[in-house]
Amino acid sequence: MEDLTVKKIRKVNRSQRLQILNLYQQADFFDETDDISLIDKIIKGSYAFFVVLKKDEIVAMARCLSDGVSDAYIQDVTVKKEFRGKGIGLFILSHIKTFLLKRGISWIGLIGAPGTEKFYELANFEKMENYTPFILKKEN
Repeated sequence: MEDLTVKKIRKVNRSQRLQILNLYQQADFFDETDDISLIDKIIKGSYAFFVVLKKDEIVAMARCLSDGVSDAYIQDVTVKKEFRGKGIGLFILSHIKTFLLKRGISWIGLIGAPGTEKFYELANFEKMENYTPFILKKEN
């Protein structure tokens, strides 16, 4: 990981917006939208938004939502396809966990996609037994 850096960001330039949008699209978090203005809104609305850089290339990202006091949720953890399987996801999660814990936020949750259980267990997360995630139904 010596050639990689993790950076907490609040503002991005056009090239960075496009790179982040591409990461969202690769992870199927977004449809094939080209509305890069969403990226600024997501970053601004996050408690913290992190990217992993290899020189000027954004190769991974993750963000957290929090009230800044009692709990936080990690979201949108993704690594550029050609960089997956190299420990970069664990690298960025480690930085986010450290960031939150230093601020006294120790209840840190997330919802992982099916098949990501082993990855999050490697990052020291465990399944929340007796809890079920919910999402608001879309109205027709």
